[in-house]
Amino acid sequence: MGNPIPVAPDPGVLLRQMAMAMRSSRALYAAAELKLADYLAGGALASAELAKLTSTHPNALHRLLRALAAAGV
Repeated sequence: MGNPIPVAPDPGVLLRQMAMAMRSSRALYAAAELKLADYLAGGALASAELAKLTSTHPNALHRLLRALAAAGV
């Protein structure tokens, strides 16, 4: 039993991972700027209510929240 031969990752997979990492970091930055965690500290809120509190476009905020959820936030 020798050491396993390392397999080079697929460049397409690496590129997608890098792109998603950038999207996730930008989404997290936007959430921090909007202080979403502060608004959600007391419990869950509908995205429309959160949009009112943050003075943001409801559909855009909903997409941001979905992106954060997809990233595991």
